[in-house]
Amino acid sequence: MDMTSQSSTSSSTATTSTSSSTTSAAPATSKDWARQAYFNAASGTAEGLTFLNHFGGTEGIPGTSAGGAAFGASLSYASSDGQSGAATPQVLSNAMIEDDTEVIIMTDRSCDDGGCGYTRPGGVAYRKPRLPYLAFLDC
Repeated sequence: MDMTSQSSTSSSTATTSTSSSTTSAAPATSKDWARQAYFNAASGTAEGLTFLNHFGGTEGIPGTSAGGAAFGASLSYASSDGQSGAATPQVLSNAMIEDDTEVIIMTDRSCDDGGCGYTRPGGVAYRKPRLPYLAFLDC
């Protein structure tokens, strides 16, 4: 899977004619977009991304069980196959992720500075991508 996430730095205008079914839009140019992140599973490359799941505070995985069982496991780094947690950030491998498995794709910008609002004490927390953004998937 090849994924590129891009963020718009300016807006395009679109006009629609009500007298016909033609829709025209001003084309976006490369100067309107800047790549924020890149992931290519085949080459094991991830830039600007962190892969997380919900195994924090379990089986020696960094995270927290703060709040007790009512809040469940906190976020953790996802293992390369996405099936468990990991002690450090991993790049997802070039394999199918099993059904009923969740992997959360966030930026590589940590929330350690307190800039993300509330985070669970001792938990793994990263910033979400800036909006608006586009993700291009090539599977």
